[in-house]
Amino acid sequence: MGIFTNEQRRFAKCISEMVYCNPFVPERIEYERQALGNDFAQTPRVWSLLAGAETERANLAKLVERIEPLAERLRDRLASGTKASPDDLVLYGDLVLYMLYQRDRMDLQRTIADALEGRRSTGQIRYWKQFKRDFDRYLRIRRVTFSVDHEPAHIFAVFFQMR
Repeated sequence: MGIFTNEQRRFAKCISEMVYCNPFVPERIEYERQALGNDFAQTPRVWSLLAGAETERANLAKLVERIEPLAERLRDRLASGTKASPDDLVLYGDLVLYMLYQRDRMDLQRTIADALEGRRSTGQIRYWKQFKRDFDRYLRIRRVTFSVDHEPAHIFAVFFQMR
């Protein structure tokens, strides 16, 4: 069976597709719909700054609500020695990266807004330590080898650039 149940794998595949697709195309909304099922809040077919922002955030919040406990359960399974296929490890990694990005996206946005408005940050971005701790917890599991060895600083920088 591995680390996923069939339903968890289906959900993780939807999230993985969202991670790699263009966020401005209808397919992303369709993956969101597939992941949330009956909990999906109707949104426009293509993301826009002007249309459906509140609904968009509602669906993202629902996804993160589902992802966080699932990521924790999967992490525990991996840490306890449950074997995972290379494909399942990729799905798990995508799920965790999506979760970490969504957790930090508003902090990243505030940091960018502060910089654009001339308010300078002194020293390290305040949520870096928490990000690094979470990153290590989920993606540095003893006896688990991921096909891609993500470096936390690089992933953090990518998240910052994406915002």
